[in-house]
Amino acid sequence: MPRESIVVIGFGWVGQANALALARDGYPVSFYDVGAPAEHYAEHHKEHADLYRALRRLNDPLEADGPGTVYIVCVGDRVDEEGNQDIAPIQRALAFLKDARGTVVLRSTVLPAHLTRLDFDIYLPEFVHKRAAVNECVNPQYLVVGKKTADSRIPSFIETWRQRSVKHIECGAEDASYIKYLSNLWNALRIAFVNEFGCSIEEPVDQKAVARIDTILSFIFGDAPYSRYGRSFGGNCLPKDTRAYTRWSEERGRDVSLLRSTLISNEAHKHREEKYPHLPEWFSTWPNGAGSG
Repeated sequence: MPRESIVVIGFGWVGQANALALARDGYPVSFYDVGAPAEHYAEHHKEHADLYRALRRLNDPLEADGPGTVYIVCVGDRVDEEGNQDIAPIQRALAFLKDARGTVVLRSTVLPAHLTRLDFDIYLPEFVHKRAAVNECVNPQYLVVGKKTADSRIPSFIETWRQRSVKHIECGAEDASYIKYLSNLWNALRIAFVNEFGCSIEEPVDQKAVARIDTILSFIFGDAPYSRYGRSFGGNCLPKDTRAYTRWSEERGRDVSLLRSTLISNEAHKHREEKYPHLPEWFSTWPNGAGSG
């Protein structure tokens, strides 16, 4: 039997994916959220609907505290249009846990330099796509385990997920953050490049033009994730993470001209979408489900 009791702090789409995945693995799972979030996966993922009934909502984040409790913090950061990252919501969530006896696992996206200001045991950045997040938690493409200190205890569910993962690494928390941003910025860069190169072939004035562009690009890229011509990158992660990392790097005097150009190119493509609303929208998952339209 699983030896830990799980408490998910922050019940948005990432928190729910983690809670449902761990409930599916047989762990007792509770959650705490200051709001009343909707059940994101109940309507469109019928296989997950019954799992919600197995989750227990807490009135206090420490209500189920004990030495065997694992807290999984899934509170989002905020990034303004200039790229300034605000981690105040994450700091408030971790403050709730300052007297906790259990292990604190942080899954929020946080710039490397900001991690030093936070109190946690394990940094476990997520690499999941919203539409497949529950399955991608259970069977991860990447599992990156960032230990805050050398003696930080790794919970048993991480060991289970590690065995199922395609690639895994154990490192320091700061390096885990770099890997998280590397993944997201590489995805953003690929989308921007494919769209920019596609538009250099011809303007996507109609479906015939779009099909020609897609044929040329697909010869090289096939159906590889983030490499299909269409709409600009958007969603909850790629725009904010690209802005945040680019701004932070520039503030440290790093030359990140390519990353800045990724944002500029994507913004230009957004305006092109207004003119050509027939551009396709793609939703990538990891290789087995890559490139679903």
